[in-house]
Amino acid sequence: DISATLPDIAPDVVIARNDFATTALSGNEPLTPLASFTPFTPMAEREPALYLGFEPPPRRAALPTAPISFYADAPELLFGRPPDNAAAATPAQLSWEYWNGAGWQRLAARDDSAGMTRAGVVEFLPPIDMALRADFDVAPRGWIRLRWTSGDFRHLPVVEQLRLNTTMATQAAT
Repeated sequence: DISATLPDIAPDVVIARNDFATTALSGNEPLTPLASFTPFTPMAEREPALYLGFEPPPRRAALPTAPISFYADAPELLFGRPPDNAAAATPAQLSWEYWNGAGWQRLAARDDSAGMTRAGVVEFLPPIDMALRADFDVAPRGWIRLRWTSGDFRHLPVVEQLRLNTTMATQAAT
């Protein structure tokens, strides 16, 4: 019969990462065996979203009030490709939004990509009340997001590239 007694050992540091925020639960002191903490916190955002952060030009405190556009390069759906979710009864509903310093607001955007489900240009004019926000462990930026509000995707979107400040052009002979 072999037995061993180990001393009480606590981690030197305990860190939780919830809702894109990092919290040091133990500070610089090791946790005692009886110390309690909350490892998981509810997420502030209940719906999946794609976030895009735009850095203001040098020596500017805000984004200029000029149109911003980007091209979402998405592969074409091929006829006969099986759906990712054949049971999707209600089409996915998406919402473009921007951060105004107090909360997320609806963003007027021209979206030729149909919510990143096909290749196309997305263009918007930064609203006058758009505020910079330090988020996701990066410096303050003007943030927009594409939020999945309801419904389901029959074919999940795939984006191969985002190309900033693009415009569509057609070559034609007359």
